[in-house]
Amino acid sequence: MYKAICCFCFLFCQFVGGQLAAQEIKILSNKIIETRVLSNYQDAISFADSLIEVYEKEPFMVSANGGETYWDGLGSIRNVYEKALQFKSNDQHAILQLAKIYDQLNTRSNLEKNDQFKKLVARADSFYNQKQYDKATEVYQKALQLKPEDKYCLDKIEEIKRSKVKN
Repeated sequence: MYKAICCFCFLFCQFVGGQLAAQEIKILSNKIIETRVLSNYQDAISFADSLIEVYEKEPFMVSANGGETYWDGLGSIRNVYEKALQFKSNDQHAILQLAKIYDQLNTRSNLEKNDQFKKLVARADSFYNQKQYDKATEVYQKALQLKPEDKYCLDKIEEIKRSKVKN
C-alpha cells in the first residue's frame, strides 16, 4: 500500500506541475480504490486528501467492473474517508471531509431532481394542452413523487378532476 500511495503522490505532483494528464491520475486512483488495500488510518487519510486535491482541480469519474460502471469521483473519495473512520471512528478531519462531500452530493442530487421535476411538469403540461388528461394526470403524479407538496401539480390534477366531473 505504501508503494501505491507513494506512486500516487508522485503522479499527483506531476499532475499539479502540469506534466501529467488527469486521465493517468484517474487510472491509478481507480486501481487503488478497486483493490481496497488501504491497510491503516494514515494511508486512507493521505490517499483521500490527495484525491480531494485532484478532484477540486478537475472532477473525475471512477470506473468499476472493467469499465462498465462509472460514478462520480466524490463517491469514491467518500468511500476512502469512510474506510479511514473504520480505523479511527472519531477522527474530526475525516468526519468534516465527509460532511462536505455529502453536502456536495446532496446538492447535486437535488439539482438533478429539480431538473427531472421540471421535465416531468413540462411533459404533463404538453399532455394537458393536447387534452390528453389521463396522461397529463399520470405525469403530474410522477412529478409529485419528486415534490409531493407542489401546488401547481396538485392544482392541475384537481382541475382535471373537476373538468371530468363537468363532462
